[in-house]
Amino acid sequence: MTARYLTSDFQRSLITTIDSLDRSAVDFFVSAPLVIDCSNDRAVFESQLTATQRAFIVDSYKARGRFVSWLARPAYNYTCEKLRERFRLLDQDAVEKVRIFLLEWRKETGRMPYQPGKSASLESGIDIILPIEGIRLSYDLSAVREL
Repeated sequence: MTARYLTSDFQRSLITTIDSLDRSAVDFFVSAPLVIDCSNDRAVFESQLTATQRAFIVDSYKARGRFVSWLARPAYNYTCEKLRERFRLLDQDAVEKVRIFLLEWRKETGRMPYQPGKSASLESGIDIILPIEGIRLSYDLSAVREL
């Protein structure tokens, strides 16, 4: 257990979010419960991609894009680095708590008959909001397993 004063603000916020989620809510399993919001990271994101690459992401998203794995590099690298960045802010106990929470969400542990299940088996339980047009993509299980 890490000393409380060494715990990051992000970790405290994430654990609070996990503990306060209403697991009996009708839409609990419908969309990812954890979200990485990169809306305010536009300058960094745009510096890593050309205008053509950004346009391609927008077009792909509108056509069918729903998962991080559908992104080409360097956008794929950007999204994976954001996930790694967040996990580096967690101590070992918090990482374990997040992993258990996400595993239970993926397995739909405790899902009630009135709760619809998640729509795709590739979802990890974590989404990212890109800093272009509010595009929200789901991390695939493979991206989360790397951590």
